[in-house]
Parts: sequence; structure tokens; C-alpha cells
Amino acid sequence: MVNDTIAGNDVGVVVNGYATWEPIENGPSALVNMIVHQNDTAPISSNFSWTPNASTVLSFEYCDWEGVTGLPTVATAYPWNFDTNPLFVGSGDYHIPVDTPCIDKGNNTPLEPLPARDFEGDLRKLDGDDDDVDTVDLGADEYDPDA
Repeated sequence: MVNDTIAGNDVGVVVNGYATWEPIENGPSALVNMIVHQNDTAPISSNFSWTPNASTVLSFEYCDWEGVTGLPTVATAYPWNFDTNPLFVGSGDYHIPVDTPCIDKGNNTPLEPLPARDFEGDLRKLDGDDDDVDTVDLGADEYDPDA
């Protein structure tokens, strides 16, 4: 999964269950450039279980994931994963604003290709923080400083 936002769910434990990860062509699998925040109950209980074979790797990379528990150790080992309020625009509006920590914090070269556009058709990989480097944002929305 690449560049998704999971937010605003009110079912209590949101990302709960067991997932079996089958790698594409025996390669690694990853959740990349994700925002998982502002769900009903924090901490969210994420119980991921998989049966790895010799070539199966599951990783969580470049994620802003609120209060998560139960992730495999590899998820927290990456320094680019964090738990910081993404400062969504408003109640039920999951656009990211100019002051979010999620702008230009993604991985431009994940295992699966980046989507060319965000959830509403805006181009992906813009220079949202004006540092002259186009870097993808976390989540489903790409902040456009010119919009």
C-alpha cells in the first residue's frame, strides 16, 4: 500500500486483524507513505501477523502512525516512521495543511510505484516545503503550495 490515509474511523479498534502478506514475485511487501491518525480510540491496536518464507519481508516505511501497538519490530526500527499529529484541515477534512509534519516526508522510490496523482487528481511529488526538492507527502493528499 502506498500513500494512503486511514482516519476518522469510529469503530474503536480500527486497524485490527491479521494480515497474510504474500510478496509479489517473492519480493518484499511494504506499507509506505501512510498516515493513520484520528481514529476512534488511540492507541490503535494493529495486530499484524504473517508467515514469512525465506524471501518475505514486511516493512512499514515513512509512516505517521498514531499510537500503534503490535507492529513488528521492523516497523519501529526505521527512523523515518513517526507519531505526530498530521494537523488535518478540519473535522472530516483530511487534507494536510501547510504546517503539517507530513509534507515532503515520503519515500519517492517505494517498492510499488508512486501514484501519479493524489486522491483528488493533484500531481504527486511536489515541492511542498519550498526547498527546491520535489518529495512526496505522506497520506492520500499531496499538499500544493500554489493552490
